[in-house]
Amino acid sequence: MPLNFASSPIIGMIHIGPLPGTPWYGAKGDYAAVRAKAIADALALAEGGAQAGLVQNRDDRVFSNGSADPVVAAAFADITRAVVDAAGDRLEIGVQVLRNDLRASLAIAHICGGSFVRCGVLLGSTETVSGRVDGDPYAILNYRRQIGAEHVKLLVSRIIRHG
Repeated sequence: MPLNFASSPIIGMIHIGPLPGTPWYGAKGDYAAVRAKAIADALALAEGGAQAGLVQNRDDRVFSNGSADPVVAAAFADITRAVVDAAGDRLEIGVQVLRNDLRASLAIAHICGGSFVRCGVLLGSTETVSGRVDGDPYAILNYRRQIGAEHVKLLVSRIIRHG
């Protein structure tokens, strides 16, 4: 079920709890509980008529302003794959790692069956509570091509939220 932007699709959030390696890991249960909640949220979105769900580690609260730690990326990939498998063809699944780790987001979406990535900053730059975030469209488009992920759509924020 590809996203049809002419019809204003509903994209719901799948906010995953704090992940291993982050300051609040364990605050919302162990890893199995965090993973199970993400799957349940995705199924609820599909049941409620959403066209897509965005897997995002919102509950980590304080984001690294750069690349995800390898254990965060591994957990994120595992949860994304589980969500994709559970949702099947009922829900398009997108990925947003940290505030703007577009390389990790693209890799996870590509390998785990996601169909889009939310780009917090692709063009220009913005100041956030985590510091300055700069977009680099050339690097991201080149990386997407290098890993064979041209099918993964880039959803770009026009207005930065949660800055």
